[in-house]
Amino acid sequence: MAFAKYLRVFGMKKSLTLLLASLLVSFRAPAPPAGADVQGPAADHAALAQAQCPNIYPAFIAAFQEAERLLWDGEAGGAILLMDDMLVGIENCRFKADIPPDILLAAHARFVEVCCGNEDYDKAIEILPACLRLFDAESVRGIFAGPVGAMIANGKTGPAGRLLDEIAAQGNKHPELMELVAMERTVMLWKMNRIPEAELNFVKTASMVSDAGLKQVLARIGAQSPAPETEEALSRLCGYVVRNMKGKESARLFAARRLLMCARKSGKPGDIPRIFELLLKSELPRQNLMDLYSMFFYDVAGSGAGNNVKAMLAAGNSLFARLDQPEDKRAVRILELDGLFAIDDFEGALKLVEENRALWEDGWAPITENKIRAHLALQKSDTAAGEKRKQLRLEAVERFRENLKHIARREGKELDP
Repeated sequence: MAFAKYLRVFGMKKSLTLLLASLLVSFRAPAPPAGADVQGPAADHAALAQAQCPNIYPAFIAAFQEAERLLWDGEAGGAILLMDDMLVGIENCRFKADIPPDILLAAHARFVEVCCGNEDYDKAIEILPACLRLFDAESVRGIFAGPVGAMIANGKTGPAGRLLDEIAAQGNKHPELMELVAMERTVMLWKMNRIPEAELNFVKTASMVSDAGLKQVLARIGAQSPAPETEEALSRLCGYVVRNMKGKESARLFAARRLLMCARKSGKPGDIPRIFELLLKSELPRQNLMDLYSMFFYDVAGSGAGNNVKAMLAAGNSLFARLDQPEDKRAVRILELDGLFAIDDFEGALKLVEENRALWEDGWAPITENKIRAHLALQKSDTAAGEKRKQLRLEAVERFRENLKHIARREGKELDP
């Protein structure tokens, strides 16, 4: 038998060879019923099995240690054959309960990993029925998820598709396995640049995929080489998750951030206010909205496009109405103040400071108002003439000087407005 052959070829001790070979015999030839009259070679095998099978666990470990040595020596084929013989035999062995379940599970997972890594995909498919009989669906998912994901990442999409088809056919009664198939098929189609099919599969199966699973799929397809068309498709999927997957908040938050990142990467800051309107309508948690608004505000404020900044300020007002903590409200208003400065709307800035006095720290409002009035005077002087122009410029200079005096004497805890 191949099992014993590899033990002998690679020089294991004779006693261990005999033990493992006898185990293999006992796996494939179950002991006769109690009281039966057994003679000849079968009696010898039964006696040997009875004596040796209680030692199945150390023998099992020894066999897999030898398989790892074969892998280290570049003998992947021999390692696969050795592990396959042991796993096929162990399923029907009356002493398999002596092997701790986690060890048995790890052995099957390692076998599938080695088979897929060595492109022996048929062996990985052949052991799937045994895995379904021996383990619960979540464990079977754990056995195959890593190898399938690695195959897809390495461009082995053909074999990965075959394996997914088998898992879908044999595990269709198990939601855990169907979720795995749904997730990996989307990633696989995306990897193959079959973007419309990937989008369709994602939308079709999103309801059966968990919160963490949806987030993982978006992260994996987003990590692939970006192109304008794939970024647009990713944005569509993120928008779908934000709008339709309520209750899966981790995925929705990831999708929201990714939507905004797509706008940033594509150089379209004007899309950011529109995205925020979507996020506000989708009822994401207030604190998360606050964090995202702070994170992406200056993409818009720094763009110099007045209409975009005004749209971002409008989104900020909508967010402000939902906040209940004074520090959060103050943070939004400070951002809006910067936005108003960015578009030279000093009258709007002055109005904002005056209308939100309850939010400011002691002494902050007068200093800030002085600075705003300095800019406003300078702005008005540009369109004034004669004595009026001169007065406005003098006012601006005096107010800027006062602001510089404040900066010189401040203790450090106050912000320069």
